Amino acid sequence: MPVDLSFVQQYGPYALIAGASEGIGAAFARQLATRGLGLVLVARRPQPLDELADELRSTTDVDVRTAALDLTAPDVDERLAAATDGLDIGLLVYNAGAAHGAADFYDEPVDVALRMVGLNCVGPVVACHRFGGAMRERGRGGIVLVGSMAGTAGCGRVATYAATKAFDQVLAEGLWKELAPHGVHVVA
Repeated sequence: MPVDLSFVQQYGPYALIAGASEGIGAAFARQLATRGLGLVLVARRPQPLDELADELRSTTDVDVRTAALDLTAPDVDERLAAATDGLDIGLLVYNAGAAHGAADFYDEPVDVALRMVGLNCVGPVVACHRFGGAMRERGRGGIVLVGSMAGTAGCGRVATYAATKAFDQVLAEGLWKELAPHGVHVVA
């Protein structure tokens, strides 16, 4: 497939995909690589990231880099900065944050809920702030916050997850309004 130059011009030269190791994140990586974007793949586990990076390097001509990091770490901003040092991130895909199992809110330690808030609320805020401001200054770029239907209403047994995905939806809507005049596309 030939490189889509208008796509690369709007969203390139690099995309950062948080939660890239499998599933939807890996699918984004494959599609964006075929469109010609260099990639920074981010997730906690290095092995699946490295396997995906090897696959993409063997099937495309794009530069693929990996960063195994915890998006709930207190120094996530510094870690994202180090992983993208010298790179022009034109597209942010924040796909991290799946619900793993369901339980009543009060049947799990509060730390489980707080970790979900860190991953699905703090992480996207930090990443959008880090990369979105530069996109605004350049007058191009895009942000994708992967949501969930759970975020459209309160849901028992996944209450915190649903609440965090509602947060992501509202964050994306606000950023869409702020960044659209600057040529930056935002979608949840």
